[in-house]
Amino acid sequence: MGEMISKVEATLVRMTDPAARLRLVLLTTISQNGLSHGDRDRVLRVAQLDRDGMLILNSLEQLGISTINEAPTTATSRFFGKGKLVSSGSFDDDSEYTSMRYVPGLKSICNELVTNQLSIEDYPSVVPMPEMAASTGSAVSARRRGKAEGSARKKGGATSKWSRTTAKQGASKFGSTFAGARSMLFMVGGISFSELRVCREVMEKESKEIIVGSTEFLSPESFLQDLNSLANQ
Repeated sequence: MGEMISKVEATLVRMTDPAARLRLVLLTTISQNGLSHGDRDRVLRVAQLDRDGMLILNSLEQLGISTINEAPTTATSRFFGKGKLVSSGSFDDDSEYTSMRYVPGLKSICNELVTNQLSIEDYPSVVPMPEMAASTGSAVSARRRGKAEGSARKKGGATSKWSRTTAKQGASKFGSTFAGARSMLFMVGGISFSELRVCREVMEKESKEIIVGSTEFLSPESFLQDLNSLANQ
C-alpha cells in the first residue's frame, strides 16, 4: 500500500488540472475501499482539493463507500471494495496494459454469476431459484451473436479498407456462441463504460450471454456532477 500511495503522490504533483486530481483521489479511495488516516492525509496534502472537492470526496459515504479504511461488511462495500488499481491477475487478458488497468468489482460479480458461484447471502433471490441443470444443462439452446441469416444488406456493398479490416478483426469477437441460461444485470444509479467492458470480457471468456442495463451510462464528468449533487443536498 505504501508504494502505491507514493506513486499516487508523485502523479498528483505533476497534475495541474484540479478536476483530474479529484478524480485520481476518488479512484484511489474507491479502489482501496477507503484509505488509512495516514495515507488519506498524505494524498490530500498533495492533492490540495478545494472545499467543493472535499465535499464530493466525503459524499462517497452516502453511496456506502468508506473513505476511511474499514473491513467490508456489506454487499455494497464488497462491490466497491473488490476493484483494485492493479489487477490481481485472476483474469487473464491479452494486453500489455492488463496489470495497469483498474478492474471494477463488477467483473468478479459477473464471473460468479455466470459460473453459479454468486453468494445467495449477499445477493438473495426474490423468486425460487431454478434447478442447476436449467442453467448448465445441454438441453438449453445455444445462441450465436453475429450477422443474422437473411440479412437485407447487399453482398459486397461495403468495400472500403476500413470495412474489410473491421469485419475480419471482428469475426471471432462478434461470432461467439452462447450456451446455457441468459443472465440479466441491472445497475441502479448508473453504470460506467469500464464496467460495461468487464461484463463483455466475462461474456466472451465464459461464453455466457449477459444483458446489462442501467438507469444511465456514467462518464467521469457525469459521475462528479452526481457526487456534487449529493454533497449539496
